[in-house]
Amino acid sequence: MDCLYQKSFQLDWPIVSEIRHILKHVLTAISVKNQDIDAAGLVATEYLTNLLRHSEESDKKLQFSMYKLPKNKLLIEFTDAMPSYNLFENHSSDWHLESGELVEGGMGVALIKHYFPNAKYTSEKHKNTFSFHLSNIDKRPTLIYIDDDKSQLALLNAYLCNHFQVICCEDIESGWQELLTSGATILLLDHKLKNGTSEPLLKN
Repeated sequence: MDCLYQKSFQLDWPIVSEIRHILKHVLTAISVKNQDIDAAGLVATEYLTNLLRHSEESDKKLQFSMYKLPKNKLLIEFTDAMPSYNLFENHSSDWHLESGELVEGGMGVALIKHYFPNAKYTSEKHKNTFSFHLSNIDKRPTLIYIDDDKSQLALLNAYLCNHFQVICCEDIESGWQELLTSGATILLLDHKLKNGTSEPLLKN
């Protein structure tokens, strides 16, 4: 098990966004799919915010770790020595994401279980650990393709998808947003677009 990242934090509200940023940065660097990165950020946020709401210890230390496992799997882990707070036991419910209804309590647990059914919480030797696995890491490089012709977008996506994670965009604005957030390493552009050319994007 190779450690990709490990750091101890003082548990307070600002670290929630900091840990989300670290997750995005590290997972993007190793080519994890965007939807899996978003899901990991959502689950980490849900767990940490619940921990913050229910922890009364003055010395609230938390260790955040990311490990690379065999067969392209990752382990995300949060460890603390505070009084046990088992999110799964304290907020269990029969609510399901597909229901579309809002209920009091249990929604966060359902979200965690929806995205990561393997998530678990354990308490041993005065240490609590919340963890979940990411599997099937996509090693294909990410490519952004911008074209205002939907048939060309579909055609090129079909040709390229076996070797690249293809993000298709119909205009410069959405392409620019993807450039800022996706960690793409390749940009493929149609020169002439409905509202001008793609040259301003290249200059930016």
